[in-house]
Amino acid sequence: GPRLVTESFPGVPDGRFRLGANLYAGFDVSHTEVRLPEVSPLYFMFFVRYRTSSVKASLSADTRWGLLRATTYANWFKVNAETPILPGFYFPYETVAYVTQLEDIFKAGSAHTFRISAEYRHDAVPTGPVTGGNVSYALVSGGAMRQWGVNPALSVTNAIRRDHLLLRRTGLGPPGNR
Repeated sequence: GPRLVTESFPGVPDGRFRLGANLYAGFDVSHTEVRLPEVSPLYFMFFVRYRTSSVKASLSADTRWGLLRATTYANWFKVNAETPILPGFYFPYETVAYVTQLEDIFKAGSAHTFRISAEYRHDAVPTGPVTGGNVSYALVSGGAMRQWGVNPALSVTNAIRRDHLLLRRTGLGPPGNR
């Protein structure tokens, strides 16, 4: 049957650490691996190995300007598929996503809470069936939120977010494309 292998990294601390009176850092690392037999739509047997890994770091500070937080992380996803029909020939797939986030949460009086944020995200995947290229995107966004505590039983929240998406393709295209 399917076998799930979860690996950890001994000696690497995960968690949140106090660096100062109002300064905290966080660090997380994870890795999982799954090996499964699968059947394609054309009834070919494949032996597939899925691997995911993640690294995340964060820093937060409670300051007179509010709760400031910076977070960055990377996620890797890798698949290798092999079929007995073509021994030694692998069908690889790999993608990595990088994300960086900044935010500030602060209060104006006792009834108003504000949040200002910015984010950058980048992801790329290999092209197929013609290899040697990548399809990728970058997302740059900014946002703001206001929560108004009208009374103890009622609050109103307004939020806005603006995203700017950049798409890109590198490498050779399939035959017939310019």
